[in-house]
Order: sequence, then structure tokens, then C-alpha cells
Amino acid sequence: MISVKNVTRAAVVAAVVLLAVGGLALLGRRGRSWRHGPELLALMVLTGALTLAVVSPNGIAAIVGPPVVDRQNVDFAFQITYIDPDSASPIAGRITNWFLWAKGTGDLKLQAFREVPGGYELIGENAFTITSPGYTSVPVPTAQQIDVQAGDILGFRYGYDAWGTRIVAYDYQDPHTWTWTYPWPNPALDVPVGGIIPTADFHTSEGRIYSLAAEVLPEPGTLALLALGWLAVMARRKRRK
Repeated sequence: MISVKNVTRAAVVAAVVLLAVGGLALLGRRGRSWRHGPELLALMVLTGALTLAVVSPNGIAAIVGPPVVDRQNVDFAFQITYIDPDSASPIAGRITNWFLWAKGTGDLKLQAFREVPGGYELIGENAFTITSPGYTSVPVPTAQQIDVQAGDILGFRYGYDAWGTRIVAYDYQDPHTWTWTYPWPNPALDVPVGGIIPTADFHTSEGRIYSLAAEVLPEPGTLALLALGWLAVMARRKRRK
């Protein structure tokens, strides 16, 4: 099966090739001039970054969320949803991995939300069973990866029907913006994908930071457009000369 990450890396390779071609064009007979220095410097930086993306373990994925480390506390609540407006994706792409520090074991839903007028829309979720405490990396199968836009935020939900030790570790830390549905338990706020939780149903944050993060891999087309746009700018500059 061809993975999204492999397709993205192929797109990076194509972008590097296009940028290299553009660089060679600049170094042609008319390009042997210091007046092209800024363009060549930009080209080298961009090509180097994209080349590094090909060989780095995470490609050019963005890691969204705070550091995933052991923290002192864990919740006991149930039928409750948490969100973090600070954990916003800087890019459009797909969530390919989740990372968390587990203080306990059990079921939870790892979620992505989009702020809309009056509340937060659930745009996707992955249900997992955590089987051991400690640092946990959870790859998301391709068919279940959540499409996100820049600005979408992370969240999670505990189901359960009774009080008990939950999973994601947290510390008290100000300032921070994690917030949760209140009062709980409230099974009515276990909304389906596309459902909206009203802003009024979220409790004001007590300054907590949770050890939950996600890897967002950019869409492959973004990289090709970047390279093509750079070449278009160079072609336009040459036509003006």
C-alpha cells in the first residue's frame, strides 16, 4: 500500500528537482552575475530544507502540541471532552500519528476540532485503546487519518460510565488554554464528526497542560506548488530583462 508519507516524500523529490533545474538556469550565461545572489541564496536554502525533509524520519511533518513527557497528574472524570486552542496546526494536512504520555490504560478518542461561530466543530477522531502506561506513539492507518486545516486544534474525549483513573498525564501550568466540557458527565456532548460543541459548554481553563501531541503531514500538492511558484517568479523576472 502506498502511504501518504511516501507520496509526500515523492513530491518533495520532485520539488527538489524543479528547484535544481531553476538554479541551473540562473547559473547560465546570463546568470553568472552577483545580481542573482539573493535568488541563488533563497534557492539553496529552500532546496536544502526540502532535501532534509526527504531524509528526516518525520519528513516535513509538523508536530502539534506541547512536549509529551511524564507529568504529575491524571484525570478521574468521565463523559467529558477536552480541547486546547493553543495546540493549533500551522499547516493543512493529515494527522498521521498521535503521541501521548499515559498514566493509566483504557479507551479514549483523540480528536481534531475547528472553531466555528458559537462553538467547536468535531472534524475527525481516532478511537484507541491504550494498553500500557508511559510514552505512547499511535500511528493512524491511512484510511483513518484526519484531514485538518491550518488553525484546527487538538482534543480528546473520555467515555466511561463511572469515576476512575484515566489516561493522559497533565500538569498545572499558567498560562495555558486547555479547557473541557462542564458540567460532566454529559453524554450528549459526545458529538459525531461534523457535530458542534457550543463554546458555552466549555469550562474556563485552570491552567493545565496535557501530554498530547499529533504529527500533521502536509498535503503533497503543497510542495509541488511551492517549487512551481518559485520557477514562475524566476521566469517572469527573466522576461522583464
